[in-house]
Amino acid sequence: MVEIYETVSEVAPANRPRSVTLLALGVLTIASVNILRLVQAVKLWDFLAGLPGVMPLYIALTGLAWMCAGLPLALALWRGKRGAPRAAMLFALGYTLYHWLDRVFVASRPLTPTSTYTWPFQTVVTIVLLILVYWMLTNRKARAFFRRNE
Repeated sequence: MVEIYETVSEVAPANRPRSVTLLALGVLTIASVNILRLVQAVKLWDFLAGLPGVMPLYIALTGLAWMCAGLPLALALWRGKRGAPRAAMLFALGYTLYHWLDRVFVASRPLTPTSTYTWPFQTVVTIVLLILVYWMLTNRKARAFFRRNE
């Protein structure tokens, strides 16, 4: 029974701040969505290849890349690993860059009149989310949590 308790305590360090828990779950959600992206790209390869302007290889590789980046990061955040805050900020910045580059250069109609109305809103949401991630990683409780679990 003691072994089970020790294993659980390693996975769920005491006093994990709610902000870190939410961020870890958010990263896990992004990784999960990208697992689905990869699986669906492989499953529907022929269908996607038949559509104009759709590159199934791009869809599959980006799904694989963000899954491979997100799963270990979610685990590192959950366990309070020392390098997790820096990795999470790099992940957030990288995913933001990927999202915007994908939207501008890969989307089928990135600059239609309808989509141009949403750009200011999406820009504000992006900035707010990046600030929120930064705060989640640098607030007093989060810093103490990551220091304690070094």
